[in-house]
Amino acid sequence: MLTRNRKLLLAIAGYALFFGVCFVTSAYYTFPYERVRDLLVRRVAAQPVAAGEGAAKLTIAELGPHGLAGIALEGVEYERKAAVATDPPVKLAVDELSVGASLFGLLTNRVDLSFALAVGDGDADGEYETKEGEPTHLQADLDEVDLGRLGVGSFLGIPVKGTATGTIDVTLADKPSGTQGNIELRIEGLKLGDGKAKLKLPGMPGGLTLDMVDAGDLDLKVVIRDGIASFEKLESKGKDLELSGSGSVRVIKPVGQSRADLTLGVKVEDAYKKKSERTAAAFELLSNSPLMKRATSADGSIRFRLTGPIAAMRAAPGAGAGSGAKARKAKKAAVDEPSLP
Repeated sequence: MLTRNRKLLLAIAGYALFFGVCFVTSAYYTFPYERVRDLLVRRVAAQPVAAGEGAAKLTIAELGPHGLAGIALEGVEYERKAAVATDPPVKLAVDELSVGASLFGLLTNRVDLSFALAVGDGDADGEYETKEGEPTHLQADLDEVDLGRLGVGSFLGIPVKGTATGTIDVTLADKPSGTQGNIELRIEGLKLGDGKAKLKLPGMPGGLTLDMVDAGDLDLKVVIRDGIASFEKLESKGKDLELSGSGSVRVIKPVGQSRADLTLGVKVEDAYKKKSERTAAAFELLSNSPLMKRATSADGSIRFRLTGPIAAMRAAPGAGAGSGAKARKAKKAAVDEPSLP
């Protein structure tokens, strides 16, 4: 009798398991992923537009399953129109993106995602975790991510090329004291501009079109402690340009309202200034700008202090700047003044 009941229970369990496997497999492969793609596109288009921002558009070439509780996307592009019609839009592009969700996290009302993306010949992977009322944590490892393909330059208003390798590990809390983290990146082969886009500079509302600038390899190290992001390293030295920076950002939510106090120094090589007639004319125009004169140091480097919300920082001549014009005047006066016997 016991043997018969055991066989019956095993049969019932086997049928239940078979049904469960068939159901999950069927749902997995017949799930309406195209509708999910269309839903994501509509959700992005329906997002309210904040003051000073343009409408957003999301494009997804393909969307399908990834793992047990994830999706894989190909040909992903995000575009947001600029607030000023004549300015280029912000545009990001990812060749492949996969996102997986933790089932346990979903049961506990926590967003716990793992992700991996491919951009050009590089890739990145990491984790994103958040829950209402708790800090948000982002961790990512980058390996030769193509910044040009990704579209990072659209945030800066000028084309950017180069490959980024490094780590990002940041915990963002509602209270500044809970915000901690580290960012360490190396951008190899950094190039700015394309000879077409206009670079917006302080005191030059119309911007200037410059030939592509070779900025070499950029090293960036940021340490975040108790809500203060300190730039411990920001420097590069290329064939056309040397870049250095320091300062801090008081990180708050939303991140765009974080308060910056940064000093940025740029030194352009004389050979680049004469690279073409257009570039020579642009630097001649810059040399006549009162603000640029005050920002130019004796060694020819340009130093600016950037302050205010990072989404709309204000620029002013940095500490130690402005001595270039004074030095030139002093030198001219020494030459013109007759020598004493």
